[in-house]
Amino acid sequence: MNDRLAIQSRQVLAHHGRTFRLAGRLLPAAQLDAAAVVYAWCRRVDDAVDEAPSEEQARTAIAATRASLEGAGSVDQLTEAARLIFEGGGIGVGPALELVMGMEQDLDEVRFADDAELLTYCYRAAGTVGLMMCAVFGVTDPIAHRHAIDLGVAMQLTNICRDVREDADRLRVYLPASRLAEQGITHDDVLAYDAHPDAMQRVVHGLLGMADDYYRSGEDGLHHLPWRARWAILAASRMYRQIGVRLLRRGRGVWAGRTVVPLHEKIWAFALGAWNYMVPRRRPSHRTDLHRLIAGLPGAVPRGEL
Repeated sequence: MNDRLAIQSRQVLAHHGRTFRLAGRLLPAAQLDAAAVVYAWCRRVDDAVDEAPSEEQARTAIAATRASLEGAGSVDQLTEAARLIFEGGGIGVGPALELVMGMEQDLDEVRFADDAELLTYCYRAAGTVGLMMCAVFGVTDPIAHRHAIDLGVAMQLTNICRDVREDADRLRVYLPASRLAEQGITHDDVLAYDAHPDAMQRVVHGLLGMADDYYRSGEDGLHHLPWRARWAILAASRMYRQIGVRLLRRGRGVWAGRTVVPLHEKIWAFALGAWNYMVPRRRPSHRTDLHRLIAGLPGAVPRGEL
C-alpha cells in the first residue's frame, strides 16, 4: 500500500467515522492504515448507492464494483488494496461481494418481513465488515470470525434503531413487519410518520435488546485478537453501543432524528467496558443460535452445525 492511499483513507475515516477514528488510535500504524483502507472502500460502496444522482448510475457503479472484485473489470487503486487485504487475511472476496449485495438491496424497496430478512441484511451490511477486520488483524480462526460477524450485526441493528426517521426520509423501512404488527403498525405508517411514538419505541427497544445479545457475543470473541486490536475493537463496541443506551433514555424520541453520543460519554463507556473486560472470567463458546437465521453465509455457522 502506498503512503498516499493510506493518507487519503485515513482522511475518509476521520471525516465519516468519528467513533472508529477514536478507536483506531489504539492500533499500530500499519493496522490502522489497513483498517482505514477497508473503511474507505466500504464507504465508497455505500456512497455509490446513497449519493448517486440516479438509480441507474447507482446500479452501474455497483455492477462495476462487483466486476472488479471478481476480476472481470478494471480495478482502481483502493479496490486493489482492499482486495489484497481480504485475500491476504484468508477471507477472500466473498464477504465483500455480500456487502455489495447488501448495498444493492437499498436500491430496491426496503421492506423487511421478519427477523430473518433483517439479520441477513445486517450480516451483509456490517457482519461482513467484522470479517474484513479479522483480515486486517490476521485472525483466521473460524470461531473468531463468527464473533466478529456478531459485533457487526449488533452495530448495524444500532444504526437501524438510530436512523428510523432518516431512513423513512429515504423511503426505507428496516424495521420488520412482524415486529411492527405486534404494535399495530405497518410499514406505510412508518413512512408517513404516523406511528405512535410509544409503539415505535417498543419496537426499537426490542431490536436494541436483540443487538445486546450480538454485542455480548462480539465482545466474547475479543480474546482471539492481538492485544492492541482487542482494545481498539472493545472501544468501538462500547462507544457504538452507547448510541442504544441514549436511545433508550430518550423515551418517545424515535422521530426526533439521529442520536449523537458526546465524546466524554464515549470515553466513559469505553472505560467501563475496559474495567469489566479486565475481570478474569471463563472464555465462553460462541452461541450458534445467534446464526440460526444467517447460517451458511460466508464466515457464519454452517447449516450442519445448528
